[in-house]
Amino acid sequence: MPWWLNEMDPVEAFETLLRGETPDRVINCPMCIGHAAKLLGYKSLGEVYEFPKVWMKAMLVTRDMYRAYPPPLALTGAGSMWMGAWGSKFMYPYHPKMGSLALIDPAVKTPEDVDKLQVPDPVPHMGGIDEALDTAIRQKMHPLAPVLGGWLSMAGYSITEPEKILFWIRKRPDLVHRLLDASTEYAIRELEHLTKKFDTEKWIPWDANPTDSNTLLDAETFAKFPLPRVIKMHQKGLDMGIPLWFTHWCSNHNLNIKAGYIEKVPQGNPGILSFGPEVPMEVQVEKYGNYILLGNLDPPQLMTRTNDEVKEMSRKNIEVGLRGKRGYMLACGCELPPPVPPANVYAMTSACREYGEYQK
Repeated sequence: MPWWLNEMDPVEAFETLLRGETPDRVINCPMCIGHAAKLLGYKSLGEVYEFPKVWMKAMLVTRDMYRAYPPPLALTGAGSMWMGAWGSKFMYPYHPKMGSLALIDPAVKTPEDVDKLQVPDPVPHMGGIDEALDTAIRQKMHPLAPVLGGWLSMAGYSITEPEKILFWIRKRPDLVHRLLDASTEYAIRELEHLTKKFDTEKWIPWDANPTDSNTLLDAETFAKFPLPRVIKMHQKGLDMGIPLWFTHWCSNHNLNIKAGYIEKVPQGNPGILSFGPEVPMEVQVEKYGNYILLGNLDPPQLMTRTNDEVKEMSRKNIEVGLRGKRGYMLACGCELPPPVPPANVYAMTSACREYGEYQK
């Protein structure tokens, strides 16, 4: 009998963690969009980012090929809601060298543009995401809905350019406060739409913050600009009946961890946290063991190491992650890079099977 017939289905295992119960073993949770497109044979990533049906097929193929739970992040169609709603021009990744959506012409270029900025209604721009969430919910895949506001990372890639925001933080902080307030209000309106349209038990809001990390911002600047907006945005979502948030603390947030800022952001019960490889797994378990944690294998190494080496990396990550009190899933510390060899992703699943059994 094949081994997988004796084990919990990975989607079922994910649902078990959300209920506060213990699955039979750790599951492989590869955050992947571009890699999933490659599995379908596409030469570019454009179709999976633009068309919900292609995206859903890619998620199901990834789930079945790797016996994993690729959390379906509904970024398909997000270009319209994320950038287009503000009046920015963007491009889907149809060029073979592109790895994601690209901002071409931002809506805000000057201080005068900030003065004229109006918070748009997200609903007319959410067709792709609504369709993706509906499709994934019908497939019982518990999708992630990207909430595109609050963070510098969101305002900086939708309303204006990241370098413009970083410059204004030092020269015109008043402009950044206004941009972030507008971005936060937009995200709250998005949450209002989603909570009215979909059962809040069937999907999870997701946000990420690479530009907000200590790679670019010191902890004091983080606390002054994005932190109060994100606290407000998360709490508003919880007040609307959303049980929990899934936040990817992308890149180096070690100074924010030391300052105690991570736990100030309400995540719900229990909340899911994902950190980059810059934050040791031991630190995650020690400080945030009461959350569901994701592993943080180094994404570039997944592209360059052999499958045996990836399996050993996975074993070490699992060994630490299992010490968490609330649950753990194996993953890499950001999106799974599109070029990762499929054998290396399966090595992660194999490590879960061999080393990831929970102690009863």
